[in-house]
Amino acid sequence: MAMVIPANISPEDVAYYQNLRRKHVIHVVWMTVIYLFLTIWAVLALFPIIWVLINSFKPSLSVQTEPLNPMFSRWTIANYAICFTFGDAFNVPLAYWNSIYTSVLIVVLCLTTSVMMAFCLARFNFPGHRFLEVAVIACMMFPVFSLVSPLYRMYVQIGFWDTHIGVIMPLVALNMGFTTTLLIGFFRSLPLEVEESAFLDGASVPRTLIQIVLPMMRSALVTCVIFIFLWSYNDLFVQNFVIRQGKNRLLPYLMVTVTQKKGTDYGQMCAVGAMVAIPMLIVYFFLQKHIIKGLTAGAVKG
Repeated sequence: MAMVIPANISPEDVAYYQNLRRKHVIHVVWMTVIYLFLTIWAVLALFPIIWVLINSFKPSLSVQTEPLNPMFSRWTIANYAICFTFGDAFNVPLAYWNSIYTSVLIVVLCLTTSVMMAFCLARFNFPGHRFLEVAVIACMMFPVFSLVSPLYRMYVQIGFWDTHIGVIMPLVALNMGFTTTLLIGFFRSLPLEVEESAFLDGASVPRTLIQIVLPMMRSALVTCVIFIFLWSYNDLFVQNFVIRQGKNRLLPYLMVTVTQKKGTDYGQMCAVGAMVAIPMLIVYFFLQKHIIKGLTAGAVKG
């Protein structure tokens, strides 16, 4: 909207309005640049997803000859149908169930332990609490590859080899460092007076945490749920290392199965990528508004 300078005003007011107009123009140009950059960024982020979805309905030959053409002549669902014909080698519905229920268990276990740990480290001063906080942050620096040898020896001895619990335990431990670190910052941003009032009214520590503190940190909890679910659902290394039988396979292993059995069938690989991504897209679509709010809520005190 153009800025109109009133008539019959003093030279000082003219200078003021000219300066105001200059700031307005700069603001409009700056916002235009920002929105243009964000639009380009959004297009680049969405393009791979749209490309995979479109090519999943193409024959493999069409994917190779015209990969960027969305107006192809023959649509087909054969790429998806083939994914359900691996028989005992890979049961897709069972793999969906295995992936979802193991990811949900990882979320519940990791979030429960991380909330209790973060609350203790943020609210209680005890000998060694600073060391424990640094140790939690340091856990994020250990690569999962360093766990291969000890996990193999331990799982063989206790019977967790080729079981879902063998996948759940290391993924809970690997996600706990990030989740605890995020929740510590959020706990410290909450006003301590609220908890003190609850203690004065006779509430115990567990009741204060469950009934008063946790409802105030809904955004942080949802953010942790999203990240834990996506990381555990997408994990392939731990799944491929621990799980050996086809009935225990999780969905990301379908990519490996297709590559081994079909080679470079790009149409089917796109179909598999779409099938693997569907649960993640659903979770992110319904909970994405909480991510930025949850990540920034614990960044400042207030």
